[in-house]
Amino acid sequence: MQNRKWWGLAALTLAAMMVGLDMTVLNIALPKLAAEFNASTGQLQWFINSYTLSLSVFMLPAGLLGDRFGRKKLLLMSFVLFAASSLFCAWAGSSTIFISSRVLMGIAAAFVITLSTGILPAIFPEKERSKAVAIVMTGVMLSLPIGPLLGGWMLDHFWWGWIFLINIPVIAITALAVICFLPESYGQRQAGIDFAGIALASIGLLSLSYGTIEAGGKGWTNGIAASSCIAGVLFLFLFILRQNKTRNPLIDMKIFHSARFRWSLFLAVLLNVLLFGMLFVVPQYFQIVLHTDAFGSGLRLLTLIAGLVFGGLFAETALSKWEPKRIILLGFLLITGGTVTGAFTSVTSSEWMVGSWLFIFGLGMGFAMPTAMDLALGALPSAQSGMGSSVIQTARNVGGSLGVAILGSILNAGYRSHLQLEAFPTETKTIVHDSYTRGIAAIQQGAPPLLDHLYESFMNGMDLMLWGCFTVAAAGLFCTMFLLPSEPKN
Repeated sequence: MQNRKWWGLAALTLAAMMVGLDMTVLNIALPKLAAEFNASTGQLQWFINSYTLSLSVFMLPAGLLGDRFGRKKLLLMSFVLFAASSLFCAWAGSSTIFISSRVLMGIAAAFVITLSTGILPAIFPEKERSKAVAIVMTGVMLSLPIGPLLGGWMLDHFWWGWIFLINIPVIAITALAVICFLPESYGQRQAGIDFAGIALASIGLLSLSYGTIEAGGKGWTNGIAASSCIAGVLFLFLFILRQNKTRNPLIDMKIFHSARFRWSLFLAVLLNVLLFGMLFVVPQYFQIVLHTDAFGSGLRLLTLIAGLVFGGLFAETALSKWEPKRIILLGFLLITGGTVTGAFTSVTSSEWMVGSWLFIFGLGMGFAMPTAMDLALGALPSAQSGMGSSVIQTARNVGGSLGVAILGSILNAGYRSHLQLEAFPTETKTIVHDSYTRGIAAIQQGAPPLLDHLYESFMNGMDLMLWGCFTVAAAGLFCTMFLLPSEPKN
């Protein structure tokens, strides 16, 4: 029995790593998918956001449904959905089918992550539970840097669909281990499920993301973009009102009474906006401007990851001596320094220069992100820690989606504002305007001056995006200094 639970934990960790891999593996594949599906920049943003948004929306109801109908049962069903959606992604014939398949994959991922951690109390005693949770979450964190490396290597050596088909044997092994080693468990089965709340949150987040992405391509004065953003804010406001009134809320709004929790959570969201926005843009810079292959792009991202790891290790050590607020403040200072330096990147910038500001950015992330999350969780009593953890994970994923939408739209707007379309042949103007990736592919043969102009236009968009990152980081710096309550570490 003792060995069975650890084998079960290994299966849950492998499942969680699979979910984490699919968060980042696609960033490296975006140029390849742009050519495969003839996709616009807005569609590339949805390739990422369709997964992270559906993951965010369904994390809270996944826990409630697992409590009512059985965690093991729903976990196995989510494996089936994850496998099916992986197959759909690999053989998608259009951008629409691909995005729809990513939505299904995100729903399955929400159940996998939530139920993988929710089932642990049923198989581990209290003295071993924190260790088990740490192992699962470490697996997720390790999968994030592995994703670009593994995806890059596979894209350079195999058909792009294998970055999804590799999920199938992993799911088969994991499902078999879950069947053999994990017991069924239930929670408070009498509790109701706020389906109206799920609908309001889903519509709100989708509308806000859609409007932001549309604004990047058509401007904030575009009627569809503006009305979609307004509708998104309205639906999210109605969701908050409902959570305060319904008998079975998805989120107990009392947890926001703590200023430490409230502002730590806000800072964690800002950090995910920055991280996921950067992971969306930088791999494209490596492949478009530096002409690296997919694996080379993944290798170059290791400078950011190395900074994140070193920063996290230092922050863990420093917590015994420094106030958490001080560590978060240092993190945001480094992030602002990294982004403002990065905003001066040009087509001719050296890789050393780019690697340096990426490392500084990652170092700041390593200081600030785990400290903000730990501070948020520590602000709540133990009775609310489960709900608080779910809210933190959901909010961070929402922040990641908004990072891709907002910062990706700034990149798109900056790229288009620098274009001189009259210089391009008539047959390529629309292509160049809609997508920098497709535009570069369309004029790659025989038009070096136009190609240089496209590279410069992309860099204009990327630099503008990094100024946007600087603004977000400066807001985090302000909130940490003046709004996050001070509480020395005992």
